[in-house]
Amino acid sequence: MIEQRTQISNILSLGIGGMITLIVLFGVYQLLNSYIEKSIGFNYQHARNEAVDQCMKEARSVVANVFNESLYRVCLQDKGFVTSLPK
Repeated sequence: MIEQRTQISNILSLGIGGMITLIVLFGVYQLLNSYIEKSIGFNYQHARNEAVDQCMKEARSVVANVFNESLYRVCLQDKGFVTSLPK
């Protein structure tokens, strides 16, 4: 009888410990995932902003500082970004 209680107690302890471990691992995964998403998002946005700035300069400098939308779009496409006018 005592052995059976000990076994049940051990099984419950392992189950609770396993659940706590899973919760901690899931929390660590969420933190890392969030950090990676922010890092990638920041790098993409930074690269896109630089490309937009450079393409704006190229599109303006063509004819007497008049903005040329088609050159701007082609420039962004060449750099691998979706073409839309800056806001």
